Amino acid sequence: MTTCRECKGCILLDPGEGHADQLEELIRPCTYRKGELIFKQGAPTDRGHLLCRGRVKLVREVLGTKKKIVAIITPGDMIGKAVLFDTMEDHSVYAEALEDSQVCFIRIHDCFAWLQRYPAIAVKVIRLFSREISNLWHEVADMAYKSVRNRMVNLLLALTEGRKGEGKIPTGFYEVEIAEMLGVSRETVVRHLVQLKEKRLITVEDRRVVVLDRGGLRDL
Repeated sequence: MTTCRECKGCILLDPGEGHADQLEELIRPCTYRKGELIFKQGAPTDRGHLLCRGRVKLVREVLGTKKKIVAIITPGDMIGKAVLFDTMEDHSVYAEALEDSQVCFIRIHDCFAWLQRYPAIAVKVIRLFSREISNLWHEVADMAYKSVRNRMVNLLLALTEGRKGEGKIPTGFYEVEIAEMLGVSRETVVRHLVQLKEKRLITVEDRRVVVLDRGGLRDL
């Protein structure tokens, strides 16, 4: 199990302050296999979920069939920070492990007490939440004014950014996940991927997209 001390960038810790041991007294770790649900859409928001290891996607399901990935959670972050700001609402999304992951649960009232005890951490949480809201506004604008191809290109560049020279997108991202992130059909994604492949800007290995020419993608 990954401990709080080993979890880099934990949203509920202030680097260098040495609160990890205290936080571990408030949390309960649990492991999830790839594809397992961490919580369902509509489930009560009675606890917070800290991601310690792995990656998790937050998905909004509409009419039982249409899905939109609204966020990808990485280690150190809280899965669904909105629960800290409105505990009366049920989860508006569901959380699913993109790979084998470790999640730590913390009761909401314990989380509130922790944030009251350490105001600097509370400010950090508010700033991160504000940034996420700003990103969502940008995404809404992109959906209204940018083509699907341009949005896909931006997504591929974002997913492969900083991957040590290798242009392969992370595991767990296939045509379906890309479609859910863009809010379009899988068929639309496949059609645009084929076009990008014909231009030798990308290729596909083991069902995963590999970016071959980042500069060429930016120039589209």
